[in-house]
Amino acid sequence: MLVSSLTGAVSVLADSTAEAAAYEGPEYSLQLGHIGAEGSIEDTVANRFTELVSEKSGGKIDVTIYGNSQMGGLNDLVDALRYNTLDMAIFAMGNAESYFPKSTVIALPYLFSGYDHVEAFYESDAYAALRDELAETTNLRELGAFHVGFRVILGNKKIEKAEDLKGITMRVPEAPAFVTTFGALGCNTIALPASEVYQALQTGLIEATEAAPTYMLSMNYQEVSKYCSVTNHIYTGNGLYISQSKLDSLDPAAAEVVKEAAEQASKEAWAIVADETDAAMKAFEDSGVEVIDVDLESFTSVMTDVWTALKVDDIEGGRELLETIQGMKP
Repeated sequence: MLVSSLTGAVSVLADSTAEAAAYEGPEYSLQLGHIGAEGSIEDTVANRFTELVSEKSGGKIDVTIYGNSQMGGLNDLVDALRYNTLDMAIFAMGNAESYFPKSTVIALPYLFSGYDHVEAFYESDAYAALRDELAETTNLRELGAFHVGFRVILGNKKIEKAEDLKGITMRVPEAPAFVTTFGALGCNTIALPASEVYQALQTGLIEATEAAPTYMLSMNYQEVSKYCSVTNHIYTGNGLYISQSKLDSLDPAAAEVVKEAAEQASKEAWAIVADETDAAMKAFEDSGVEVIDVDLESFTSVMTDVWTALKVDDIEGGRELLETIQGMKP
């Protein structure tokens, strides 16, 4: 699915043999954790990264992948890198907001107008400075960022406008910004691990969940849902992260291989997200889910209240970062 799309969308390294021969560093074994199921964008990027690392190092650096939450939830992955019990992981910068409050800004609803806007920010000096600040303060070094997509709502309640969210039991990720956002919209929020969402929808513990379409398809949430409301409320981008102290411990040649492979795998993933999102939405419809084009004005009109609830102005540098991102809108 995603893996085949990615493989078909990009060519293999033009001269991998030459690159492999050029690596003369020591051997390393790295561990990489993520929460994605087989076929998810996380799984795709992790496998492509592993392939590139092997090619660039002539097989002297190997990466063992622990997907599908084998290493725990997103908060567990963040802590594992912070405290050096895991080498690498895939998560969103916003998952570190408890340790790095400024990352809350990136998860603001309706902050980005589209993928061009996101990429303009990700390729900017402002984002590079943010990555450096995150590494210096939390030991989390992002080596490459990639699109997961704009998030939609999937569940068993028909949501056509923002007012329809009031009183709904909504599963949100284990991140304060999401709890605050949907709480401000009137939802009863439950922060469940991703692995528990399918059963929660099936049993009625929750009435709806939200995430990028490709991720929800990989978890088969459409099997236990009736409606998909296309809110596109928050952009989610994940990153390939490594413990900064682990990176510093690597031989310089090995560190360069890891950084190059992460950047290439992440950039390649940018090219497939739109097509894969369309494919996921079609799969929802084919499974009997009713796809709803919501009244976006009803959502965007209440964002001032949501942004206030998230206390952007209380975050050191938060307002400046917000205005920088807004200024990059195409």
